Amino acid sequence: MAEPESERPVRETREHIIRQLAPYLALGWQLSVTICMLGGIGWLIDSQCDSSPIGLLVGLIVGASVGLIQFFRTIGQLSKRP
Repeated sequence: MAEPESERPVRETREHIIRQLAPYLALGWQLSVTICMLGGIGWLIDSQCDSSPIGLLVGLIVGASVGLIQFFRTIGQLSKRP
C-alpha cells in the first residue's frame, strides 16, 4: 500500500532530523556511563579495601574528567562535519 504524497515529505524530514541529532543524543549517554562506570569501580575498590568513600570520590572525579574530555572532543569532531 503506497503512502499518500502529503505524508512522505514529513516522514523524510523527521528521519533526516533524527539522523542529524543522533550523535548529540548519544553524548549524554556516553558521559553518564563513563561517570557511573568509574564511580562503580571506585565503589568496588572501597568495598574490597575498606577505604570508603575515598575510592568512590576518586572514581567519580576521574570519571567526570574523562567523560568531559571525551564529550568536548566529540563535540569538536561533530562541529567540523559539513
